[in-house]
Amino acid sequence: MNCPEETKGVIIMNNSNQVTNTTEVVHTSSTKYTGEKAPMVNMTMLKTSKAITGAIDRIEVRRSWIQSRKGELLDAFNTNDPVVKHGAYVEAERLATSISGLNEKEQDLKEKLVVAQEEELALLEDLEFPEFSI
Repeated sequence: MNCPEETKGVIIMNNSNQVTNTTEVVHTSSTKYTGEKAPMVNMTMLKTSKAITGAIDRIEVRRSWIQSRKGELLDAFNTNDPVVKHGAYVEAERLATSISGLNEKEQDLKEKLVVAQEEELALLEDLEFPEFSI
């Protein structure tokens, strides 16, 4: 996801008393995933249950976005403008074919989530809850 960037001027002084001006890019905030684009789901990079759950959530958001887009595309398809009608058909066809891929990735992620949770719980097995009083 892209996030807005803010540039800040930074002055760096090194040991020889030389002043260097540089520009540093600072990410100020991230935008919430809306489902408009296909979700990034790289199975090899998803190693924790939190990351896997986030990927599953992005798939659900995408599926919801596709459902909401369906009505808009149907309205566009029912127009008398051939360019609009063709555009709606092409997009609807693309979205329809993407659903099977989303379903497959979601199933793979759910299986991977079970394994990740078991591994994480095994790492926490020896922990004891600390005693404290207020």
